[in-house]
Amino acid sequence: ALKNFIHVKKKPVWGTCAGCILLSKNVENNEKENEYGNDFSLGGLDITISRNYYGSQNDSFICTLNVNPEHGAFKNNLRAPCIRAPYIKEILSNNIVTIATFSHEPFGTNIIAGEEAIIPALAICTY
Repeated sequence: ALKNFIHVKKKPVWGTCAGCILLSKNVENNEKENEYGNDFSLGGLDITISRNYYGSQNDSFICTLNVNPEHGAFKNNLRAPCIRAPYIKEILSNNIVTIATFSHEPFGTNIIAGEEAIIPALAICTY
């Protein structure tokens, strides 16, 4: 029913953290794949995401977002907690718009929020 909601009805969906993982086309470090198979992801966003990329809960951190000036979703310099956050490793389509990034050593610049341009309300955020 949820796949139908996303793919057929094209209804707005916002996925944070685990929701971001579920809405991703490809999921790396997916320990649930053996349990649920390849249908673990609902899809919807042409991105590759890596689960728990930044480590355990003890490795959590707070970062400052660099917001895309063409997008009004967040104010610039917003502070965001990353708690066992997934990492948007790759954008697979020109239809995905980057909403915000952050820089964090030793990882460099990372995408933390994105949006599907064709279905503007289909968006994800890793924190």
